[in-house]
Amino acid sequence: MYLFLQFKTECPEEVISGGDYKQITYCHLLLGLFFSDQVEFITSAFAYSMVQAFSSFEELWREICKDIRDGTLSPRIKSPKMRKAVLDVISPNPTLASKLEGAFQEVEEVDWFGIHLS
Repeated sequence: MYLFLQFKTECPEEVISGGDYKQITYCHLLLGLFFSDQVEFITSAFAYSMVQAFSSFEELWREICKDIRDGTLSPRIKSPKMRKAVLDVISPNPTLASKLEGAFQEVEEVDWFGIHLS
């Protein structure tokens, strides 16, 4: 796990330092949701990165929820190190997946930036 002074992330180093933006983004989204009860804030050096992540999320949320439900990782993640690191920290969580799916289905047709998971 990566520790930077006062900031801690639940994201493994293999994801943080991975080379493929799409794979990294998918893993960040998956892990952020999987550990959502521990997430206090989301930050990025560039606003564009946040916009890209939310745009990707709109397309990937069903697949991410399936991975959370089953404790699996999408075949779109090709890096063996990244796959192992993520699979080492997740496990099946059908309850969380159902909660997330319900929230995302409600806002899918309305306004993605109005998501509230609490």
